Amino acid sequence: MRLMARILRNRATLPVAVFILLLCVLAVSLYESEKPPVLTSISPSIGTPGGVLVLSGRNFGSVRGNGSVSISGKRPTSSSYLEWTDTSISVQIPEDTGTGLVYVTTRLGRSDGILFTNKNRIPMVMGETVKPGVPFIERMSSTSATVGQTVTVTGLNFGLSQGAGQVLFTPIAVAGEVRSEVEVKTEYLPASELDFDYLSWTDQEIRVCVPDGATSGNVFVETDRGISNSVYLEVTNLVGTKILREARGYQILFSVQVTNVDADPGSTIDIWVPGPLKTLEQRNIEYLKIPDPLWDDHQGLSRYHIVDPAPGTVYRINQTFWLDRYGLETKINTGNIVRDYDTENRLYRTYTAATELIPAGDESLVSVAKSAVGREQNPYLKAKAIYLFLLKTLVFDTKPAGKTIQDNFIGASADAYSFSFLFCALTRAVGVPSRPVAGFLVFGERRARIHYWAEFYLPGFGWVPVDLSLGDGATFDDYPAVEEPENFFFGNVDPNHIVFTRGVVEVKALSSDSRTVRRDRLYSLQSFHEESSAGVRSYTATWNDLQVIDIW
Repeated sequence: MRLMARILRNRATLPVAVFILLLCVLAVSLYESEKPPVLTSISPSIGTPGGVLVLSGRNFGSVRGNGSVSISGKRPTSSSYLEWTDTSISVQIPEDTGTGLVYVTTRLGRSDGILFTNKNRIPMVMGETVKPGVPFIERMSSTSATVGQTVTVTGLNFGLSQGAGQVLFTPIAVAGEVRSEVEVKTEYLPASELDFDYLSWTDQEIRVCVPDGATSGNVFVETDRGISNSVYLEVTNLVGTKILREARGYQILFSVQVTNVDADPGSTIDIWVPGPLKTLEQRNIEYLKIPDPLWDDHQGLSRYHIVDPAPGTVYRINQTFWLDRYGLETKINTGNIVRDYDTENRLYRTYTAATELIPAGDESLVSVAKSAVGREQNPYLKAKAIYLFLLKTLVFDTKPAGKTIQDNFIGASADAYSFSFLFCALTRAVGVPSRPVAGFLVFGERRARIHYWAEFYLPGFGWVPVDLSLGDGATFDDYPAVEEPENFFFGNVDPNHIVFTRGVVEVKALSSDSRTVRRDRLYSLQSFHEESSAGVRSYTATWNDLQVIDIW
């Protein structure tokens, strides 16, 4: 004890101790950073030259420097690298690449190899037989296509009309996730009704666009009679990559109550209730709905039909969902973006149109949009210019000034709803397709908050997410922070977002003399949410907040 006291009284002891501690920290830091690269996965594992390969792992280095990737003995040129971070590399596959191992090499060594297979060198399996009534694919009009490009599927037993039929594609894999052979064979991405991917459907021919989120792999046709044989389609994408990360699982519950009904006998009330939307980022969705809806999953909505509602009766609708949600990152090569859209395409016409909720034709907003983008012709850079302009011009406020988004703009403040709708109005005004997205943020101790963000469409690539309020630095209690939110939330979205609707779902009235009710700023963007027949004089509908039952 005396020795210790003597040491502590010595004035030189503290600086020496601090110096030694700093040396230890530096040594540990150097040890952690001076490690050879580790490659854990590649996506896709089967592809073709000219496509983009995403490598996941660690210790790649924050910048490429002298680092390199080798694919079956071929080294991509410097201009082929689209991204290089310590944990992820995106690179275009050289044209003369064969089947072989992929390595990452840095000054500290070379990683272990992972097998890449050139799809063009896989032998085709022929001789499949047609089962009675079951759809069968004879051929496709092309062996390769980009996202949004039309392909024609020819075969038998597709059905005289689409009905519940769908064309299934292979979805982008999750970075670093190892899936079993069964999971790979049963995980499909259907062509999207929201994106108008289906152009025509007959018993022997289907014209369909390659959906957003598709990657190279098998394509099937599914009807109520079964699922067809598979045909391989190479999905090429020179614009950039989409990477799925950070899986989170949720169990959520939400409900609607109808009370205080005053109606004539035989009257009806219909409630259109949304659920979490199946998307590239939201998968493995299961649910329990009480009572059973009359229509299930009509444009992502469930129709609950109340017949002859009685005074004093409480009608409860409960929906419980289980789902997996992933974070989405996009890496864009701006030099490869197609600048001209197909203006006759239904997706383009729909998502550049001016509507009541998205006033893209408002003269003042059109003028602002054109000023923000200047002479820029690249649609990605147009969208980014508008994003940065709005962040610079507006301040996030949960109660912005004015009643309309035009008022919010004039008042220089916006909440999440106004931010997303202003972004869509301005991007549409300069010819970039966009749409608002509605749902919830889930964070902390199972907290949920209604939230809105947006996405815009790039030809040959698909939808790019944009969250302006979080990009503006909005904080919601213990919502997890990210570095440089302004950069992150243009093109990326975290797994705390749960999507209920993309765009405004147009619900058709069931009767010309019925009364409809649209719930403003609900977690679902719909033309209306409730419809009652002429005999219903009044009722009360309560849309309860989301309850988060579990997170894993």
